[in-house]
Amino acid sequence: MLSDSLRPYHRLLCLVLAFLSFWMPMSSAQAADYTAGAELNGNVATLWFQSNVNTSWVDAHYSLDGGAQQNVRMNFNTATARFETQFNASAGQVVQHAFTYNNGGGAYDTTQSSTTLQAANTALAPSFNPPAGTYASAQSVALASATPGAVIRYTTDGTTPGTASPVYSGPISVGASGTIKAFASATGLASSSVSSASYSIGGNLSGYNQGVDMAGTNATLWFSAGASLAWVDAHYNTGSGQQNLRMTYNASAGRHEQLIALGAATSIS
Repeated sequence: MLSDSLRPYHRLLCLVLAFLSFWMPMSSAQAADYTAGAELNGNVATLWFQSNVNTSWVDAHYSLDGGAQQNVRMNFNTATARFETQFNASAGQVVQHAFTYNNGGGAYDTTQSSTTLQAANTALAPSFNPPAGTYASAQSVALASATPGAVIRYTTDGTTPGTASPVYSGPISVGASGTIKAFASATGLASSSVSSASYSIGGNLSGYNQGVDMAGTNATLWFSAGASLAWVDAHYNTGSGQQNLRMTYNASAGRHEQLIALGAATSIS
């Protein structure tokens, strides 16, 4: 049993070990592990994640129209063979979403994407495979709409596509960082909303720093990088189950942080 004088050092050591479980935007192999999206049926939205690997759990991180972020453990739907979570919403609202999932072992984080919820009698917006993210080399991006017979039009310069934009006929080669935007149309249906995916080619995770600051019984996990990062997720366990939290960016410190309140003799793994 640890003496009272050693407890702060024990907590600090546990936090340092826990911090090694941080995961940043994924490589191309990991990004190809899944597809994801959001659908609207009446006033109920279904956010879904379909895995191609050995995934036993998925956490969804989402917000609706820029509201508070929700972090929930998704349920597996055997009928659709995908992980899902549902919430009330209406047509035209925008869902910002990202996911944390496992692949038989550690946790992995996806990049953040957005989906505009669409009413019935509307073509379903295109999805991107591989999804938006940071990749070490050029990617071949396939577009698809779940609406049978849909025609997809797209742009690769970040502008909004229209009826005069090129018709998608096969995978798009993405050799440099940029954004693909696309919409779908089909006979007898209204055109879908525009979906988009941004790709960073040649990105890497070098040049970052991380650490743990202790202040009494409070610990601050922090992560900073030379490049601008949209998000950082923390994964840790204080004895009540693994926590998967998106860190908050502290502009004054120039880093992402997560504050953890520690109880007496608390250990973190």
